[in-house]
Amino acid sequence: MFLDTPEPRLDQSSTYKAIQELQMFMEYFPTSSRRQDAQQMIFDLQDKLVMKDYLAAKLYYDLGSYTGNSTYSTTGNNYLSCIVTAQNALKDYPYTKMREDLSILVLRAKYDMAKASVEEKKEERMRETIDEYYSFKNEFPDSKYTKEVESIYKDANKYVKEFNE
Repeated sequence: MFLDTPEPRLDQSSTYKAIQELQMFMEYFPTSSRRQDAQQMIFDLQDKLVMKDYLAAKLYYDLGSYTGNSTYSTTGNNYLSCIVTAQNALKDYPYTKMREDLSILVLRAKYDMAKASVEEKKEERMRETIDEYYSFKNEFPDSKYTKEVESIYKDANKYVKEFNE
């Protein structure tokens, strides 16, 4: 079952089933010598699910405010979709190795959504970006994204200060 799971960009139904089977094994055989192996397999499968969510969030982010040529679509809310997808992945898999990558996607999406906002929503969204910056810096003080994060903060903070003058 474990070996039958597909790569992250494909349907993960068999991954969920494999996790369920491994959890049942651990329940039925709590003293098994293979328990550690089963637990490690579950972690590996969860990493695959996190990667699937990351790829989906990244796709939403890359689409940005694209709406296509549809006459029914009035706004592109792909940034919001990116935020929701990444935050759900962080909630579902709080100990993932990809936590920093998911968190930077949330910050970038909030910032880009704020920049693309209408004036009446821009200040509020820039403030949300600043809040997200502080959350990010708190959790990842030595991040590989420090330069980008500081640039986002500086720009968002500048906008909020100018707005309040």
